[in-house]
Amino acid sequence: MPSGNALVDEKILEAIRFVARSLLSELYIDDFTPNETNGIKVFRRERRAAEELMAVLQDAGTSDEDKAAVREAVLLLIEADRRIVDTAIQAAQTAASNAGCNDATPPTGCGQVLSKIFQAEAERALAEEDVVAENYDEAIVHLRRAWKRALRAVELAGLI
Repeated sequence: MPSGNALVDEKILEAIRFVARSLLSELYIDDFTPNETNGIKVFRRERRAAEELMAVLQDAGTSDEDKAAVREAVLLLIEADRRIVDTAIQAAQTAASNAGCNDATPPTGCGQVLSKIFQAEAERALAEEDVVAENYDEAIVHLRRAWKRALRAVELAGLI
């Protein structure tokens, strides 16, 4: 649905293109899990989409109604990334537990695993702060970092 503002409409179309490219099947293991090799592209493309949408929010010519719709769209995008991150953090916690990192005397290497999980959780929290501040693109950067750190925790746990 055109907004009546050509620049706004182009930004929205560009955001849609970035989101569509973030959903390419080659980037995913299954319907909801980005693969380790190309998964970073999911977050980069969604950040670019968020940047385009933020430009629409900042455009003085954007109506309040259009701003509300755009804000809702970018929040849905961030929610999808949150779910990706939360799944990765849960996998890291499970891997740590399976490796014995929660035992009274954890094996060598658990410190690194638990540190990566802590870092992932901290990045996830920073993303939430950015969402509240409406720094949506930066929220996605923190979510990407959280995802990468959670993946690293799983990898490290597998070496124990």
